[in-house]
Amino acid sequence: MCKSLATQSGDKVMAYYYDEMHRLAMTETKLGSEVDKQLQVEIIEDEYYKAFSILKKINSAGLYQLCLNRFDSVSRQYYTTKLSAKLEQAQLEKNKREKSELE
Repeated sequence: MCKSLATQSGDKVMAYYYDEMHRLAMTETKLGSEVDKQLQVEIIEDEYYKAFSILKKINSAGLYQLCLNRFDSVSRQYYTTKLSAKLEQAQLEKNKREKSELE
């Protein structure tokens, strides 16, 4: 929800932050035995749907403020730098592809 609200408000850095948090959470669930993984996934999915149903009832402006408050200035600086580097790398790769296509 935070990523979606950040995207809607045009805050690319905050959207990237919450996307990374989601990705890291999903990566953590992939650790351990297969039985543990399945149990963790089921618990996470159950909690996700419970939270989602609660969050849908909250005013989106209030939820956005909550998400914004959790995204502190230090994290914003770190993720601004990280996102800039990622975008720069993507642009370099795009330029390489275009250059090789021209050759």
